[in-house]
Amino acid sequence: MTENTDELHELESLEEVAPPPAQAQFDYQEGLFQRSMAGMPAPAFNPSTSKEYYSFLFCGVLIVLGCLMPFDHDFSHTGYKTFFGGLWMLIGVGLIWSTWGAINTGLFRMKWVLLCFFPLAWGLIYLIFYAKFQAPNMALPIDTELLKDLTGDVLEAKRKALAAEADPNVNNWSELFAKLLDRKDTERFSKVGQALQHVGPGKLFVFFGSFLAGLYFILGIFGGVRRMKEQKAQRIAAARR
Repeated sequence: MTENTDELHELESLEEVAPPPAQAQFDYQEGLFQRSMAGMPAPAFNPSTSKEYYSFLFCGVLIVLGCLMPFDHDFSHTGYKTFFGGLWMLIGVGLIWSTWGAINTGLFRMKWVLLCFFPLAWGLIYLIFYAKFQAPNMALPIDTELLKDLTGDVLEAKRKALAAEADPNVNNWSELFAKLLDRKDTERFSKVGQALQHVGPGKLFVFFGSFLAGLYFILGIFGGVRRMKEQKAQRIAAARR
């Protein structure tokens, strides 16, 4: 008896094999709809938005960061713990919130930018008239015996000269920039940093954030006026054709 070693071939299926489906194309409209319904993505994922929104977002971050920093030489005196610091932080958070939404939706609320003029005026008045470049206990007394025979402007000039000679610290903005540019002083950066710490780094951040917001707002107005003039010129040129 012999064993059959022939292999049986596989039978072909009687069912018709459907052709492979065509590759589906991406529906951009559906993608945009899903994106709008999926919450608020990070701003970096919307490169088609206006660059002004990113500028205002940066201003809001500066204001909020300044309110989280000390407002004077004492590190425990955080800005948001004060009345004005709390108001400025509220404005900064509102600016971040509105610009974050504008980057995603294209709708921007200008009221938060206009409110930035309040911390701008506050910071400007403080830095010009009330900035303190050293702690209260660091002020050095001046010998009044040397000044008893002087009066008027001569007395004031002599007092300032003696104060500058007796006090190696920075006392005003002119001395701060002069100290910063003094290459002979090896500790100039340390002294300038110490003076700015006494002024209040938080107040400086709030001021610069609100200043940039006001600057971008004014530049946006001029840019809008120029764009309107260009569009008007284009309409006039098209009407003459």
